Amino acid sequence: MTTRLYSLPVATILALVTVACGSGSMAPTAPSILRSGSPGSSASTAPTMDMKQEDANDNQAENQVEFVGSISSLSPLVVAGRMVATDSSTRLIDRDNKSVTLAAFKVGDMVEVEGVSQTDGSVRATKIKRDN
Repeated sequence: MTTRLYSLPVATILALVTVACGSGSMAPTAPSILRSGSPGSSASTAPTMDMKQEDANDNQAENQVEFVGSISSLSPLVVAGRMVATDSSTRLIDRDNKSVTLAAFKVGDMVEVEGVSQTDGSVRATKIKRDN
């Protein structure tokens, strides 16, 4: 038995899928695609989906955490029993919403932590706000 392979343009495939799905229109709405090479170049123009950034944003959104707790250690920073990592983009603020440094926080302070949960159970903080 011989198998035949057909090469159809992406627009044709989208039109067939659109009609098969019953949208009633032959004008499909094409997804955003990136093509390698520039118009008129000899580089391949096979469409490729740019999913990395979207997946990274989805994963980060799914791992967002917010919690309130007492600081039990400053080095390493531990809040409500969770290790909390900070970096230069972490916003550190007092109860009056004024920017402070990490040195302004003390063991026993109640704080609100917002950040991204890491695979090891720690949190990479995007904001730490003193509550008391």
